[in-house]
Amino acid sequence: MIPVQEITLKTKKDRRFQTFIENPAKGVYRFCLHCFDKKSNISAGYAPQTMHPTAEGAYEEMFDFVLKYLVGRKDKDSIEYIDNPCNCELIGKVNQRMIVKKFRQSFPVKVNGRR
Repeated sequence: MIPVQEITLKTKKDRRFQTFIENPAKGVYRFCLHCFDKKSNISAGYAPQTMHPTAEGAYEEMFDFVLKYLVGRKDKDSIEYIDNPCNCELIGKVNQRMIVKKFRQSFPVKVNGRR
């Protein structure tokens, strides 16, 4: 079975991104996501073909994609929180917080709905 970590991002304007970091082979990580954007009436998936040697690399690409998507909406939306609803199998909470800070963002990173 392929190890997978589910990650939910919710924005202040109620957009949601259901994302998954996958580890299909040793030293290979990728992400995919589905965007639920009621405000813009968009529901779409995205699965780049980029492979990363670490889960952190896949997480950074995913996070960058979401931030660019929000900037493209031009309505000053921002991330309210990130939640890992099924624990942190591939990238821990501390590493996620470090990436959030690297992108100059500040919001809670939760695990199973708790800070």
